[in-house]
Amino acid sequence: MGVPLLVMETGNRNGPPILFIHGMSQSHLSWEPQFNSELAQKYRLVAFDMRGHGGSGKPWDERDYAGSQIWGGDVAAVIDGLGLKDVTIVAWSFGGFVAVSYVRHYGTQNVRAINLSGTLGGLIEFPRKPSKDYDKILEGSKMRGSLDLRANIEGYRAMPNSFTAQPMAAKDRETAFVTGLMNPSYVRRAMRKLPLQNYDMVDKINVPVLITVGTTDLEWPDDIADQLASELPDGRISTYDNKGHFPSLEDAGRFNRELDELVRSSRK
Repeated sequence: MGVPLLVMETGNRNGPPILFIHGMSQSHLSWEPQFNSELAQKYRLVAFDMRGHGGSGKPWDERDYAGSQIWGGDVAAVIDGLGLKDVTIVAWSFGGFVAVSYVRHYGTQNVRAINLSGTLGGLIEFPRKPSKDYDKILEGSKMRGSLDLRANIEGYRAMPNSFTAQPMAAKDRETAFVTGLMNPSYVRRAMRKLPLQNYDMVDKINVPVLITVGTTDLEWPDDIADQLASELPDGRISTYDNKGHFPSLEDAGRFNRELDELVRSSRK
């Protein structure tokens, strides 16, 4: 049985399509700074809520979240359902793993370019350095996957603290918190079934890849991101000084300009 996916669209229907994939426990609302920008004048902007998130279906069976084919297949369903051609994929955080899952199973024939933001998509291996801040991230993730509802709530309330270098605006923080609660703990536990190692895919991503990384991102060090960019067939990096895990929100103006340039310079 298929899982219904909530898909949102705006912008110029005749323009080149851009497909946005949000991060874990978030939704299409993560891309409001892009949807409500000048990008909508030139491009067809599409975002969807991943299975188990936001307004999309949330099946109970953990098998509905297991394996890269399932996640890549949802991306393909959106692309095929809307008839998107020569699409640019923009993926944030966990969405990077989903984007790579799509490329693993469907290739890059219909992909114009990829923007990985706050994610390396499992494309490179590196040792994690001990850190109290990173330990807090792991503890928060454990709380959000707990069977204890009170722990879930507190975990999601603290989650936005790890997104940005500076405190989020009250509206954005509230959106992140409430949207997080729409991602049930059983879904988070089942999502651990998605393989997170994609080292074998580096040479297969033969389209331009822009890696957007903040220097204070606690999850993805900018030096490792720079290394990955050098290993990709057509990779480049854009480093945001004093920004964290959420560059598309923290400096939306710059992010949107660089995305515009990526699409324009990547014509096949």
